Amino acid sequence: MTSPTTVSRFGPASSTPASSKTSRAAAQTTAWAASGATPSRSAHSPGVGPAQSRCASESERSTPPPGKVGCSASVSLNSWTGGFVATVKVTAGSAGTSGWNVSLTLPSGASVTNTWSATASGSTGAVRFTNVDYNGRLVAGQVTEFGFQGTGSGAGMTPICAAS
Repeated sequence: MTSPTTVSRFGPASSTPASSKTSRAAAQTTAWAASGATPSRSAHSPGVGPAQSRCASESERSTPPPGKVGCSASVSLNSWTGGFVATVKVTAGSAGTSGWNVSLTLPSGASVTNTWSATASGSTGAVRFTNVDYNGRLVAGQVTEFGFQGTGSGAGMTPICAAS
């Protein structure tokens, strides 16, 4: 039986062991770092899918995706004349969380009238939402949601998440 043949962007088809390919990829990454260049993702790079993007709209805004940060949050709105319901998704970063809070600023004239799956501090202007007992501890990448109802317009809110 012959060993498998692989195609690499670093050269022609080969039957090079995976450890050599890893070393070659590490050397290429080191060369990019030394040159100050930033490698770009491409649909043609092996093992890397096309870059994924998601645009925030008036009905959905978010903080950066999880990574080395403690958590991220995104908000989506269901609005009607004179009111809205906001659903906020909290996603744990690479270290997970033992608790979290989300801060956002309500537009002028808006106020929070009801909250679920979080505790609100304040009802107008800058409002802070803190986890409740059952949804504070999140493992890396885990998502939880909370929501609130408000009067006025909720358009333009951008949540900021902090983990503890």
